Amino acid sequence: MEASKNLQEWTLLWIKNKDIIARQIMRIEEKKDELLVTKTAGLQRYIIMPVLSQLKEFVTKEKNTVVVTRNTKSNVVSLLKQWNNLIEQPQLCILFVNPDARTDQKWAVYPFTHHRIADSVEKGLWALFETVEEWKE
Repeated sequence: MEASKNLQEWTLLWIKNKDIIARQIMRIEEKKDELLVTKTAGLQRYIIMPVLSQLKEFVTKEKNTVVVTRNTKSNVVSLLKQWNNLIEQPQLCILFVNPDARTDQKWAVYPFTHHRIADSVEKGLWALFETVEEWKE
């Protein structure tokens, strides 16, 4: 299965499961490589991006944006290279995923927050990366 489609399907299921009790989702609009989730509190945009090499071009300062990507070493390296462009966006979340992992399937980072609290951004990101099995082709 294509990585983008696999990530989008996993994200859709994850979003719905998170909302089982809260029941805040009013509508989910599926687009190519994007999910627009309308909740009672507002809109949340999920961008499906298997490779993070061009992350800064796709992420705007709009609120409530979640980028969903594969949990790979190359994506962590790309994130580190683009880090200074992302720390200005308080509500940006990047979700690293491996739907086939046997234990945890995801880890998340909010660059704005992580930059302010981490002693070493690089060490912290690599430690988070290791909590989920790496995505294998």
